Amino acid sequence: MHWTIWFRFALPVIALIAIISLFMPLVSASHMGYSVSVNYFSEEAGGEGAILLVLFLALIGFAVTSLVTGKKWAAITAGSSVSWPASSG
Repeated sequence: MHWTIWFRFALPVIALIAIISLFMPLVSASHMGYSVSVNYFSEEAGGEGAILLVLFLALIGFAVTSLVTGKKWAAITAGSSVSWPASSG
């Protein structure tokens, strides 16, 4: 199986892993009994988590649409246009 076919299946999985990573700490620090942890949804991140969550969910949606329907527009939108076979003829 060609790597571009695997890419079509890997893209939604990678986006799901990226969503999980949004909730993990970016940085944690502790000093003299006080500790703080920051992730993408913390106030210090400035709302980046919500934007990234929406983008990753859209990416998963278009990637799954591309797999299920086989439509070229969905593959291009999901960024997996490299996996689209060239037309013969």
